[in-house]
Parts: sequence; structure tokens; C-alpha cells
Amino acid sequence: MKTDLYTKIILTVIAIRSTVNLLKELGIMLSTKVKKAATVAAPTQATPVDVNITHINGCALEDNYNGYVIPVEMIKNRDK
Repeated sequence: MKTDLYTKIILTVIAIRSTVNLLKELGIMLSTKVKKAATVAAPTQATPVDVNITHINGCALEDNYNGYVIPVEMIKNRDK
């Protein structure tokens, strides 16, 4: 029985591979190709961007602001 099962498995694999090869030869099988993505350089800025925090919720920060916790919310892709 083990020989019979082994033979059936091997013949099935051979039949599947033969069918795939035939379909490739006839051009029936669809081929997939990966397109190379175009690389785009990141835009540069002529002047530095000011990232200093001057106000929180409309309240101005004074020069003597030292060490209090500032609430920050991180939101990704808010524009999209």
C-alpha cells in the first residue's frame, strides 16, 4: 500500500509540473513582472523650519518655563 500511495503522489507531481510547463510554452499562463519604482528625491528647503514651541492650547510659554510636562499627541498622515 505504501508503494501505491508513493507512486500516486509522484505521478501527480509530475503531471502538475508537466501541465504548468505546457501552459508556459503555449503562453497561456500569465506571467507577473514587478515594475521598478521610480526614486524621487525628498524636497529640500532653502531656509530652516522653526520648530520651537511658543504656545500650548493658545497659552504663550514664558521664558521662565522650566521643566513642566507638555502634552503631545502624535498623529501620522493627518493630511491624507
